[in-house]
Amino acid sequence: MNFKNITVPNKNKYISNMMASKGLEINPFLINYFIGAILNNTSGNKIDVDNFLNTNLNTIMNDQRNLQLNKHSFVRYKPFLLNNSSTSYNSSVLPYVPDDAFAYELKEELEAMKEAQNTATNEVKNNNELTSNKLIPLEKNNRK
Repeated sequence: MNFKNITVPNKNKYISNMMASKGLEINPFLINYFIGAILNNTSGNKIDVDNFLNTNLNTIMNDQRNLQLNKHSFVRYKPFLLNNSSTSYNSSVLPYVPDDAFAYELKEELEAMKEAQNTATNEVKNNNELTSNKLIPLEKNNRK
């Protein structure tokens, strides 16, 4: 079989069957490109055409697979920590400087909690005083 002697619909069908067997999406523009590339780059023998299609379709498959695998990945150009890199073997250790912002936030929360506790304590005292004032006259009236 010589690829050059086959009609255009049969060429399209042959290439689309090869693409479908590899699990690739059938693309008419790619099929037309392959027809022209096969006619220019091969002798037209079945073995040459199959080898040409297999190598190019495998390349397309690998590229699509790599795109899917690397879709959400990123390349890190700068190291995560300062003074550290992937090429330096003896990287210097960064000195630890404590941040006072967290301590300040804790201090504010502690003050707010103390204020809430004082408010709650005052409310309980006021309630106790009110109920004790009301109970005393009742008890005096009951004793008489």
